[in-house]
Amino acid sequence: SPLDGENPGPEHSGYTPAQYDGLAALLALWMQTFPIPADHITTHRAVDLGGERADPRSFEWDALQQRLGELGLLC
Repeated sequence: SPLDGENPGPEHSGYTPAQYDGLAALLALWMQTFPIPADHITTHRAVDLGGERADPRSFEWDALQQRLGELGLLC
């Protein structure tokens, strides 16, 4: 994550397109290697009922979904 992500604030400057590309490629490999269904890919924020895990801060879920869609692995 960016250096400004080391602060305790709720957001930081975000991730680069290359980081989203790399994450999509890694998830595609895992999904194919370990038969992980697309609907099992999510973020901490989506599954934390207690609200203690807001990370990854400034993560653009749509940016990841777009890339997975381009790979034929739409979440």
